[in-house]
Amino acid sequence: MNPTKLKVLSVDDSPTIFSHLEYVLKDLSYIDWVGHAFKISCGKAMATTLNPDVVLLDIMVEDESGFDLLKHLKEKYPNIKVFMLSNLADSIYNKKSIKMGASHYIDKSFEFHTIEDLLEIEYYNRNMKSLQN
Repeated sequence: MNPTKLKVLSVDDSPTIFSHLEYVLKDLSYIDWVGHAFKISCGKAMATTLNPDVVLLDIMVEDESGFDLLKHLKEKYPNIKVFMLSNLADSIYNKKSIKMGASHYIDKSFEFHTIEDLLEIEYYNRNMKSLQN
């Protein structure tokens, strides 16, 4: 059985973060970056139609809360892994993210480099599960 690429959707209003994600994700052979949304409403629609395995989700997207989309994703698509992204270093956001069902909380200022490793782990975990079934 051939390994299945990990489908990743990103939601962040920053063009700079979009560029950084593009740089990180474009050359990863195990990733299918299915799209990027600059608004929560677009991210919600894209998650419905694109069926991603992982959503990289900013906590604040324009004037909208990423927590609203996290709640929606975990209710409608509990198997989607959500990695919350933020520049907010306060531990309250980390705790809230995990409590609401996020798999990871990534501080964009200091931990952005961990995205590649976390996605690689998720890719191997998913493909190992499919081999065991």
